Amino acid sequence: MKKPKLRELKEAVRAVIFGPYTSKYPAEPHEPPDGFRGRPKFDDTGCVGCGACAEVCPALAIRVRDQTQPGEPVRVIEQRWDKCVFCGQCELNCTTGEGIRLTKEYDLGTLDRSQCRQRIEHDLVLCEVCGAVVATRKHLLWISRKLGAK
Repeated sequence: MKKPKLRELKEAVRAVIFGPYTSKYPAEPHEPPDGFRGRPKFDDTGCVGCGACAEVCPALAIRVRDQTQPGEPVRVIEQRWDKCVFCGQCELNCTTGEGIRLTKEYDLGTLDRSQCRQRIEHDLVLCEVCGAVVATRKHLLWISRKLGAK
């Protein structure tokens, strides 16, 4: 019979005296450190609906659809957390810098995948001549504020 290694014995004694190294996660919530990349979340006031986040998403977790046929033209941006790899490219490449933010939420487990979605809608501006999509109303207002009286 082999004798236990001294290092393992030392760790066992230390765990008995000082307690375990792990956190008490289900009983006490865990606070992630600063810079943690958790669930991305759209900000209704900061998002202008430009779609830059969908262009840079490597997992195709953000989808942009323009609905121009029935009634009011609308741009729908839908984000799916079940596809997201939490890389942070959407926040990094946001046009306004305030449209989408990574939160510290990490416990996203669910049995229903339809709960893993966030949807945001913006009014579209169409060309008066040809009817093509120009941009969202919020995006055009944001551009005019940035340009000012130039």
